[in-house]
Amino acid sequence: QDQKIAESFFSGGLYNGLGTSDYFVESGAYLKLSELSVGYDVNPRLLPKLGLGRASGLRVAFVARNLYTWSNYSGFDPDVTSGSDFNYKIDGFGYPPFRTLTGQVEIRF
Repeated sequence: QDQKIAESFFSGGLYNGLGTSDYFVESGAYLKLSELSVGYDVNPRLLPKLGLGRASGLRVAFVARNLYTWSNYSGFDPDVTSGSDFNYKIDGFGYPPFRTLTGQVEIRF
């Protein structure tokens, strides 16, 4: 038996890149640890023991950004779109923000 499918199925449904399809839609819910900062002020009485007798204070800090994302999203990052307002909520496979780890030492005189 000859099966015929209307041309509108192929041009309007199957190959329409701007139309949404349930097959490609997934939850973008996520929880992200965007930034973590931890600092410690060293007791001024310890400064001479560290060779910093002339200093009035010492602070040591650690800053981390984009540490972890909790999500079931299959793409790189649910927070990244393809880069324009038109494509909001469309995964353009852009790279997520880099994870950065930074240290800081502040000596006060």
